[in-house]
Amino acid sequence: MGNADNNEDNSQPDSPGGSGGSRLPLQLGRLPSDRLERVHQAMEELKEAGLTDIKDLAILAQSVKKGQAAGNAKDPTEQHTSEYMGMTQWAWTPKRWFQSIEATGEPKGTKSEDLPREVEGDQLPAVPDSVVALCNKRSASSQFFKDWYQLMQVAEAEIRSMANMEKEVKTRGDGPGVWFEPTPSVKGSGVLARYQTPLTYIGGSAPAFAGRRGPSAAGHSGRVRPNDAATLLSIHLDEGLGIDCWQHVMKEHGVDTTGRAQDFYGCSQVLFSQSRTGRYVPRSIFAGSQKSMDTVSQAGMFDPLSIVVAPEGCSLETACDEGLKIPELLEAVRLQLERSDYVEGVLVSSTIGQDFGTSALQKAILNHVTMEMPKLIKVCCSCIPDCQADPSRAAANAAISTRDQQDLADLVVLYDRTAVQKRAKAQENGLGLSSPSDADCRGVVARLFSGLTGPMRFARLNDDATPCSLWTYAQSLVPYPMIKYTMASLGGLGSPPSGVDPGLAAARAALLNGSLCTANFDRSIGKTISSTMICRGVQQCMALSPVITKRMDHADEWVDYCPGSVTITSFQDPKCTSPTVTMLENTSRVQLLVDHQVKGLDLESQQCQASAEIVESLQSFSKDLEEIAAPTCNEEGDEDEYEEE
Repeated sequence: MGNADNNEDNSQPDSPGGSGGSRLPLQLGRLPSDRLERVHQAMEELKEAGLTDIKDLAILAQSVKKGQAAGNAKDPTEQHTSEYMGMTQWAWTPKRWFQSIEATGEPKGTKSEDLPREVEGDQLPAVPDSVVALCNKRSASSQFFKDWYQLMQVAEAEIRSMANMEKEVKTRGDGPGVWFEPTPSVKGSGVLARYQTPLTYIGGSAPAFAGRRGPSAAGHSGRVRPNDAATLLSIHLDEGLGIDCWQHVMKEHGVDTTGRAQDFYGCSQVLFSQSRTGRYVPRSIFAGSQKSMDTVSQAGMFDPLSIVVAPEGCSLETACDEGLKIPELLEAVRLQLERSDYVEGVLVSSTIGQDFGTSALQKAILNHVTMEMPKLIKVCCSCIPDCQADPSRAAANAAISTRDQQDLADLVVLYDRTAVQKRAKAQENGLGLSSPSDADCRGVVARLFSGLTGPMRFARLNDDATPCSLWTYAQSLVPYPMIKYTMASLGGLGSPPSGVDPGLAAARAALLNGSLCTANFDRSIGKTISSTMICRGVQQCMALSPVITKRMDHADEWVDYCPGSVTITSFQDPKCTSPTVTMLENTSRVQLLVDHQVKGLDLESQQCQASAEIVESLQSFSKDLEEIAAPTCNEEGDEDEYEEE
């Protein structure tokens, strides 16, 4: 610890009741010896750094915080999950994409000796002046956006240095800390023993999980741990939808409404935390009005600390600017994250209505997760107004949410009530109900929630399942950083036609007539950029067959510069009686929704100056979608000329 020649440095701290000349504070006296040793070593390091007298630790903490705000913090790119967006600002549109190809050359099919040896100057196209001007304008009015934009500039400089292979830029490795984290053992009489989760058999007659740590345990007589999986945290801003989703999920796992399960089926770690009494508690947070949260509390399925009451009467200014920053809500997020060993992402579901509080809550949550947990993936599942209806306050509320999701979310899943009702009424690929109730419509959406999380919960029941996660969805569906809005579809809702394989019928239904968004009904409008099919109980070859047929017969429905348009994820579930397919489609038809939301926000723009900035941003986004849908090749196969807006 100290110098061997210095008796004062070698002396150990006095323990309570010891023979030393001073006594330790009560808090330090309770520490085990090894932790007390680390406290002593930290004090020695402070003395060596020149700090000889610490009168108040709170003042010291404030000084350190001020130093970090002044620029002494670590590399800002380490603290932001959207650095990929900044690195690819030059590829937000097809024009910049082709400009990048022309600037860097075509390596495919080119001999190495034919490539230019040295190229001077920046090889990537510059970010358009209009984008820079818009970012500077927003930075002047929002400190949060200013911090975000600075991180994007740093990230863009990094990608340019890598693309240009600048020799003067040197980096060092992070060492073993990337893979290993030291966890010294804590001993002592005042330390609680670590709680051991009991090993249980995998429920049902399904074969054992085939984890990546070893061969499948099928047929093994020993016990296995089924909870080796990443965790997802769900946040619901709609009490009715959230309750129905969890009732559907708990039924799939064999859990009753009290959280009890005689024989749990599937992987519980993904969506549940297990209490000491053996109850399965959903990893969910609810936020809303007092009346709606009373309904959630009466359900008796959720942790009371995860039910947060939000104030009513949120204004348009609050929703556009800062959002509803409720300390209880942020504390509930922190508690849920601390109860998990590894959290992969956050799934935020909301129903956009007349109250601006929904978008304000969503903005506060996304802001908090982005800044405090930068590496978590954020997926938003939103029920938006029908684009064919007249613009209203609900459309204005949706416009605010769309703008926030554009900056803070990684993937957005959209659906609307009109299309869900149509699925509930349909005889083919539907529930066949003449007058579906709200509960019936929420039941359809609950299948969407189940389909999105199904691969993480049940895919490891067999060895031939396709690995899938929220990151897989984002990587396959978002070819451009800002084009992240997908429309949901469901297949396998009703009984399949006679003589047709159920899996094949479910895949066809998801492709042809299973859309849950009205804007996706008319496929002659716009183009599809990418799509993902999540198949449960469907062989991958069965899902691939209708995809190939549709791609060959209707090739004009896809953009011509994105060949990898459909990704298929499939897994078998022994307890799944009817195959189901959940499809997410990234399409330029989102432009219809954006234009409808802009019209709704224009009706409210006289009351809030901040809404004009949102309208300007969404109009620019609508032009990008229109450009993406435009053909990129002429009859001779040459690239068309683009005009940058």
